Amino acid sequence: MKQLFSRGSTLLSGTGMAMGASFLQTLLLARGLGPNDFGILAGVQAFCAVFATLLAFRTSEPLTRYLVEYQKTNPSLVKTLLGTAILVDMVTQCTAVLLILFFAPWVAEYLPGGFKALELYFLVGISLLRTLFDHTWFSVARDQAKYRTIAVLSAFFSIIRTFFVAVLAFFGYLTLYNVAISMMFLGIFQMGVTGFFLQRAITLGYKIPMCDIFSKNLLECQNKLAPFWSFMQATFLWSVFGTLAKEGDVLILSTLRPAEEVGAYRLAKSLVGTIQQVADLLAQVIYQDFSAWVVEKNRSRLQKNFRLLSRRWVPAVATVTFLAFFLANPLILGIFGHAYVLSAEIFSILLVGVGIATMLFWVRPLALAFEMHWYNLQVVLWGNLSFAILDWAGIQFLGVTGAAWTFALLTVSGPLALLVPILNRIRKI
Repeated sequence: MKQLFSRGSTLLSGTGMAMGASFLQTLLLARGLGPNDFGILAGVQAFCAVFATLLAFRTSEPLTRYLVEYQKTNPSLVKTLLGTAILVDMVTQCTAVLLILFFAPWVAEYLPGGFKALELYFLVGISLLRTLFDHTWFSVARDQAKYRTIAVLSAFFSIIRTFFVAVLAFFGYLTLYNVAISMMFLGIFQMGVTGFFLQRAITLGYKIPMCDIFSKNLLECQNKLAPFWSFMQATFLWSVFGTLAKEGDVLILSTLRPAEEVGAYRLAKSLVGTIQQVADLLAQVIYQDFSAWVVEKNRSRLQKNFRLLSRRWVPAVATVTFLAFFLANPLILGIFGHAYVLSAEIFSILLVGVGIATMLFWVRPLALAFEMHWYNLQVVLWGNLSFAILDWAGIQFLGVTGAAWTFALLTVSGPLALLVPILNRIRKI
């Protein structure tokens, strides 16, 4: 537990600054653009994110799982594993950007802003290349315990994005087009910096030259990575169906409700997302340990950590969630103004689901460590198919608050569906 929260606090120090910068950026954009333009930007980002996720593998989870295993059982496969992960991310990310550029003219008229916002799709789509090396970098850096470097980069990129938005706002140039232009250039810059640090981590940490990573026999060795590819297939389908929860709700809302409501929902979801990052960080840290203990079949360590998390973490998060629920309305109105009064109501609803999911942040990492990726896929699949139907119905009958309640329900259902099978797996070790 000390190691978990020590590493988690290191990441959180960087992510805390990143969250603060992101919050300031959201504040500047929301107040500077207004609910209508902020809603148009939300629709564009949702469309681009959906396409990016539809083609993307969640490389980090399978890479981390088998990086731990192969270093102990088959070190010769490490370079093949790393080369495969990098190549997959490069191909899928670039293909996603090309598809965004191709399909944007077909869908622009159905989203807020219409054809007038068409050029924004191209700029925001290219900006998504910033995450091209992120999954492999995080897995490698975490394996080498470079938590401080991860934290510094996370804070740096968020701060520099906020700085550019602040400069635009200060000089009166905060428009949708200028924001999208800055996002594109900063995205390319982030991709280059992350790629540089990844290259150093591989060559210095594993003593593997980059020319060996992309050797001629890389494709011929793929049959040796059969368990990794099974995991990758599950995470790919997981990403496809998980898109509905990430950005699909904003996209559905954009087609059914006015831009002002989309902007209010986007703001509330962005704010609650900063809270969820804490749980995501701890999940990423503890996943490394869970994977090692499962490989070692260390039942006592798993049981001990399960009891500690249940007794200490859950009550603490429940208390914080309860306080945040009552403070949400005056804080949001005081910071963002009464133009976003609807965001306060939506935030309180979303907070209920995210609070419970944060209490159970350790459930999904433990399931993936047990190689329950196909069962996890079933949970995501049926959960998101139900979400699509309920989200549409909720918006029809309750408007934007219906979308909030549906998202809160989906956020809670996933960890609860995985909890019982995980307990059975621990007992069988």
